[in-house]
Amino acid sequence: METLKLLDGIFDIYMPDFKFTAATLPRWYAEAPDYPQVVTAALKECTGRRRFEMDEDGIAMRGLLVRHLVLPEGLREPRGTRFLAREISRNTYVNIMDQYHPCGAIIPPASPLAGESQGKNSGSR
Repeated sequence: METLKLLDGIFDIYMPDFKFTAATLPRWYAEAPDYPQVVTAALKECTGRRRFEMDEDGIAMRGLLVRHLVLPEGLREPRGTRFLAREISRNTYVNIMDQYHPCGAIIPPASPLAGESQGKNSGSR
């Protein structure tokens, strides 16, 4: 939050990545167990900066635009979009990113999803 406060007035558009809200996913896939708490607090901080505005041509001029990553292997994060609608605004602009295409074995053996992905992405480690 300190960095966001220092950047106040410097950026017109905040465009944070928003990946996980479930507690288990960031621990396994980002080695960031506190990610849900940090990202939700950061999104709230960004929202308080400026109301989202576009010019007459539909070009974003200021505000919050959230980049939300669609995860592979059937991993769903419906709580992320619910959080945005309930805690930020139902009018939040969201860029859905689907370009994450893993190659090889990406699910750690100890992951809660390891059993579900047997036979998929069976590249060597």
